[in-house]
Amino acid sequence: MAELKQLTIAVTTYNSEKYIKFYDEFLKTWSFGKLEIIFVDDASTDRTQQEIQKLENKYLNSHIIKHIFHAENTGISKSVNDALEVATGDFFLQNDGDDFLLVDGIREMLDIMSNTDFDMVQAGVQTIENNQLYQKNVTEFNNIRSDTLLKKILIGENVIFQPGSRMIRLSSVQRLIPSGKIYPSKEGQNWQILIPLCLHGKVKYIKNSSVSITVRSDSHSRSERSLNELVERTHEFLNIWINSVVDLSNHERRIMVQIMNDMLLNLAYRFGNRHLAVTSFVRGSKSFKSSVKLLITLFGGRRSEG
Repeated sequence: MAELKQLTIAVTTYNSEKYIKFYDEFLKTWSFGKLEIIFVDDASTDRTQQEIQKLENKYLNSHIIKHIFHAENTGISKSVNDALEVATGDFFLQNDGDDFLLVDGIREMLDIMSNTDFDMVQAGVQTIENNQLYQKNVTEFNNIRSDTLLKKILIGENVIFQPGSRMIRLSSVQRLIPSGKIYPSKEGQNWQILIPLCLHGKVKYIKNSSVSITVRSDSHSRSERSLNELVERTHEFLNIWINSVVDLSNHERRIMVQIMNDMLLNLAYRFGNRHLAVTSFVRGSKSFKSSVKLLITLFGGRRSEG
């Protein structure tokens, strides 16, 4: 077996004081060479930064551990970009600070990346919710048209968005994202890696899980949002998608706009908002028949407002 190459793990944190121990546990069981770990903390108000520095001192002679501390909260995309700028490994994996990396999965991904020419390896994810363990994997895409693949990525069909589940080749990032940076946004950073790498790169899918996440009621992704906030968020998704592809074709742009309008139409139905339904319908959606059904339901008054 060929020697394993250098892996950079970027850990994005915010008020993650009690979870830094996850990385201590991971490093204690990692025996496959020196890692580069870059902690990027987004202006935590607890003791996250102190815990990071303690970990840095503990593994001073066995791993390369760096930290970047933001003075203001700027969002995960900025944190990922900061890590990409200083990463020196051959491969790059970003993980959220409160999720636990699994040694076996990371080891398998690193072995594949070190001995093949894949641009990205996508692993499975373990999820713990209400004390139940769930496993999610992606079925490998075979002989699929690029426009169909793009649609599946945008709507999240057969896709894992979870950080910690993808290892990418840094030279591939430089080739497919020439700026070396992803579009600055508060969320959606996973699309910005998935879209260019899946559409224009070579991807390997494995069944082994590389990360374990615990679903928490106070997580940002589970917070309640108003209709206006969700509409703004959906429009921002379009900006993220468009800025994720170099030399975006008109056909790809039309697909992205179409998916955005479908999302807005679904929001209109969910909130019973007729104005949003009409404007989304006029701008166009993927299925004329299903769109008309939603409009009839809204204007016919058969939808419960409860």
